[in-house]
Amino acid sequence: MESNRDWNNEANREQLQQAIEHNLKSKGLVQVSDPNVADFLVDYHVAVKTQKATVQSVYPGGYPGVVCGPYGCWSGWGWGPPEVEYRTVHYREGTFVLDVALRSPRKLAYRAISQNDLTGKTKITPWTAEETVKHLVKGLKVQ
Repeated sequence: MESNRDWNNEANREQLQQAIEHNLKSKGLVQVSDPNVADFLVDYHVAVKTQKATVQSVYPGGYPGVVCGPYGCWSGWGWGPPEVEYRTVHYREGTFVLDVALRSPRKLAYRAISQNDLTGKTKITPWTAEETVKHLVKGLKVQ
């Protein structure tokens, strides 16, 4: 099973950083090279955790397919009580936290958190990064 280490790589960080820079730029914020002259400091955190849940499936009763009796054969589920199945499924949940803080006074100005199912995914695509960050900064108001 994959963990945080599998997602904490340079390619994923680069995709997220580019998406953050692009979306903040669309809000009128421009990245500067010297943090001492910045109005805001931006930080983000990504965590991936394997979860498990019990899922219940209910199927109509009887035998699927062709059912034959004294009056011929027909297609259907037949008769009988419904069948209930319980199974444990494992999935990966990703949490992405974006923080925007005032440089002076050092105070958190904005925080957005997004959670998503990452089962079957191993890397962040440019489109996924862009859409996730766009969703996170939609509530950010810049004056």
